[in-house]
Amino acid sequence: MLSNILKKEPASLHRELEQELFSADIISGSLSADKYAIVLRVNYYVHHLLENQIFQLLDPEDAAIIHINKRNKLLALAAGMTAFGLSL
Repeated sequence: MLSNILKKEPASLHRELEQELFSADIISGSLSADKYAIVLRVNYYVHHLLENQIFQLLDPEDAAIIHINKRNKLLALAAGMTAFGLSL
């Protein structure tokens, strides 16, 4: 729902971001460890800065519809960074 809007409206920016975050390498299975570390860091910092703020802005009914309690990614990203030996 929201992701579709964000992909559709600023489509050129979305494509540019996907290129910067090595989407083609991810899809093809050729993502290097160095590129993975970049993707992991970027995702962690974006979620660290924005996840709770975005969740708080959602109407409770909308949050329930999209199962917002299952969309928290920060803890998993933090665990991934730690497992990969990256500092938070």
